[in-house]
Amino acid sequence: EMKTANDLFNTTYLSRTQEYGDANPETIKSKREEVNAAYYALRDRIDALHLLVETPPSPYATVINQLNALTDQYNVLLVNRKEAPPVEGKDQNPPL
Repeated sequence: EMKTANDLFNTTYLSRTQEYGDANPETIKSKREEVNAAYYALRDRIDALHLLVETPPSPYATVINQLNALTDQYNVLLVNRKEAPPVEGKDQNPPL
C-alpha cells in the first residue's frame, strides 16, 4: 500500500515537473496574472459579503482568517527565498 502511494506520488511529481519544464515563461506569466485577478475578485466578494452581514458572527470570518493565514505563510516563504544564501556547489543556472 505504501509502495503504491509512493509510486503514484513519484509519477505525479515527475509529470508536473515535466509540464513546468515544457511551459513557456510567457504562458506562466499570463496564467499568474489570471490567477491574481481571480483571487482579488474573490477576496473582494468575500469582503463585501462579510460587510453586509447584519448579525454577528459573520459566516465569512473563518474563511477570511484562513485566507489571511495562507497569505502570511506565502509572504514568509517569499522572504525566506530571498534571504537564503546560495547552496555551495550548486550551479546558479542549471544546464539545459
